[in-house]
Amino acid sequence: MESGPVVGEILDDVIPMLGENLHPDKDPELRLKCFTLLSRLVLKSDTTLNSHDKFGEFVVTVVRDMIMPNCVWKAGRVAKAIRTTAVSCLWALLQSGVLNKERLLEVMEELMTQLRSTLEDDNMSTRLVTCRVMTRILSTVGTSLDDHRLHNMYPELLKRLDDSNDDVRIAVTDTWLAYLACFQDDYQVALYQVLKKAGTIEGSMLLEEVEAVKSRHRSTKYCDALASYIRELPQKPAVTENGYS
Repeated sequence: MESGPVVGEILDDVIPMLGENLHPDKDPELRLKCFTLLSRLVLKSDTTLNSHDKFGEFVVTVVRDMIMPNCVWKAGRVAKAIRTTAVSCLWALLQSGVLNKERLLEVMEELMTQLRSTLEDDNMSTRLVTCRVMTRILSTVGTSLDDHRLHNMYPELLKRLDDSNDDVRIAVTDTWLAYLACFQDDYQVALYQVLKKAGTIEGSMLLEEVEAVKSRHRSTKYCDALASYIRELPQKPAVTENGYS
């Protein structure tokens, strides 16, 4: 960090060194420290890694060879921490703007495959950051994604609407909005279908949200239809101290 802009002059040396130390076979504690260092450099990339506007030439390598291999699931506390740190580093790259649409599309297939896995990670922080990462990626690439790739994301995104953590459930709603905006067709129809499915999972909560935001819409057609659909769903049995009543 003390080197400042000098880092941007020696990327041909810095990037291979980081890649070597972030290889999955390296000591886990070493990788954690290197990811922490890399994230700090990325967050200040204008005055460090990208001080000479050259970091963009290496960013795909960072994603493909450093971040993605460390997102692969392995058992253990340290492995869990590495996955969280790796996804967080990806989030920092996206925030920096260096990982733009053109570069994302170069690694899109492999990256989204790996992110679908981290969406189901047993660590809540990893799932939460992954939702934010996917929201930013989908917002960046937009309609450049084909329907096949989009359809592959659907099952994992749907599961997160029923996540055990409220923050994750809230974050994935933004991901859904970005996701549906990627389709060429009218996404309101697609969103309506998705929310109908979500209504079978947590109908009362969704109904409250629909009623709360209905007045913000120019047309309440889909809100009214969705509210009507939820009200007609079979009610879940109430839970008592001894189980279901």
